[in-house]
Amino acid sequence: MGRSAILAIVTVMCLFALVTVRGADTDAPFAAAPFDARAAAQLQQETAAHLDEPVVRTIDLGDGAQLELVLIPAGRFDMGSAPPEEARENDEGPVRRVTISKPFYLGRFEVTQTQWKALMRRTRSDFKGADLPADAVRWAEAVEFCTRLSEREHETFRLPTEAEWEYACRAGSTTRYSFGDDASFLVQHAWFNTNSNHRTHPVGRKAANAFGLHDMHGRRLLSRPARRLLVLHSGVVPVGKPGLEHTAYPR
Repeated sequence: MGRSAILAIVTVMCLFALVTVRGADTDAPFAAAPFDARAAAQLQQETAAHLDEPVVRTIDLGDGAQLELVLIPAGRFDMGSAPPEEARENDEGPVRRVTISKPFYLGRFEVTQTQWKALMRRTRSDFKGADLPADAVRWAEAVEFCTRLSEREHETFRLPTEAEWEYACRAGSTTRYSFGDDASFLVQHAWFNTNSNHRTHPVGRKAANAFGLHDMHGRRLLSRPARRLLVLHSGVVPVGKPGLEHTAYPR
């Protein structure tokens, strides 16, 4: 799965705020792709039990906004795509084996305009709506969002590495898309040029991947050459509990 497959028809970069969990010792559950949805759910449950953390967390952002987070287990996967893959681009290889050594939390949905405004106080999204994803977001603003959330919650939010994002998107799959190779099923999982009417839509309306993450494919319709447009996901782990790491760096 390379850029064309992961993003389906997107040139807009999808960003996430997250923080990794320390303490992934030799006894912690470890996922080695490929694995199916049932195995993914079991790994999440086992990781949660090992860390004494929930699989799903909810953070109150104030102003009626809440952030729902999903635990992603540690694991190993093949990053990139090989030349036979349909619509593959030249910079999607070579395929390399990558290890995500520590579990982390990741937002279940794209950051909505309600969530964005709870911290940033305003939005210049092109398409207005409380449940619509925050679009027209610059990289520096995404970092600022993470900084403000970290300060508010006394926890560390950061943007992910590309490997962390692709691992979460794949969710154990080794196919072109997280749900398989057949592009005819993409309409069930993503908004893109043939079904979006060239606008954004409320988050979470499409099927989730095996880790329970929504809207991981699609969104090219937001691309503009003059302005870098970003759609945010977010995640966090609580500060002050055993087994947590607090680092911050951009993708």
